[in-house]
Amino acid sequence: MSHWLSEMMPSLVQKIAGDFANTVLDSSEPWLIDFYAPWCSHCVQFAPTFERLAQILNGQVRLGKIDCERFGWICQTAQINYFPQLLLYFGSNNHKRQESRGMEISTEIDVESIAKTVKEYLEEYGHKNERDEL
Repeated sequence: MSHWLSEMMPSLVQKIAGDFANTVLDSSEPWLIDFYAPWCSHCVQFAPTFERLAQILNGQVRLGKIDCERFGWICQTAQINYFPQLLLYFGSNNHKRQESRGMEISTEIDVESIAKTVKEYLEEYGHKNERDEL
């Protein structure tokens, strides 16, 4: 029941469907994607953490989730081999599509540590937007 309720609540996390390449890989914005399966108990337990993460990182990185049961071909392309799995995409640079396999972020740590890791990776590896270079 709580899983159903959480699915019906307003969210900062975008559900990504078959438009993964256009939405995430072609985006100039950074994305953190939760690859999950609805039957996975760890995924169900992790869902509130990911929602909290969306609040903490709001405005710094976009968050999305992909149901690997419905969109298995996307998860196969991204080389997802367990659930839940978080991948960070830094944003396309010079309009070049990003690789399907993003940088993996551990789900085995608390929400504050995940947020800190994402911010550090974005600072170290993320590309600079043109407006940042002026």
